[in-house]
Amino acid sequence: MTTATMYISETCRLYVAILFLFSAAAKTFSFRDFEKTVTEGVGLPPWGSRYSALVVILAEALAGLLSSLTGAWARPGVSLALFLSLLFTGFVATMLVQGRSIRCNCFGQSDDRLSPLDLVRNGVLTTACSYYLFGVSPARSISTVACFLLLAMATIALLVSVNLKGIAGILRME
Repeated sequence: MTTATMYISETCRLYVAILFLFSAAAKTFSFRDFEKTVTEGVGLPPWGSRYSALVVILAEALAGLLSSLTGAWARPGVSLALFLSLLFTGFVATMLVQGRSIRCNCFGQSDDRLSPLDLVRNGVLTTACSYYLFGVSPARSISTVACFLLLAMATIALLVSVNLKGIAGILRME
């Protein structure tokens, strides 16, 4: 594995970790809004939506936590993140095909509705998971300084992902 691909792989892992930790934390702080999104999207009764929302938050937290670890724990974490990403992509695609206007509370309370940009974000997330999982694992450890730089790049990717709709809106303005 070249140094560049090793750094890209680690950046993908860190991006996945902080995105899922951020998402789980944001959904926890706006639990009622996320629970309402689950009710509207899946059509479960309130008690079912509550448990489903809790399971999603716990799965995201677990995926983020495991992905943030190095060594043998990272792979199962990123695998869980890939599974969740594919599940969320299927949900978003289904809502869009059905023409349902569901609020996106992916990263906490929001008035934004699901849009094709959510599929783009999920595609980037799926690609990051796949790159890490199907690429070659780092043969050597990364220095602390390099790790902080990669974490900074992953944080920038997170900020772009979370604010993708706002960025697209600004770019459309003439």
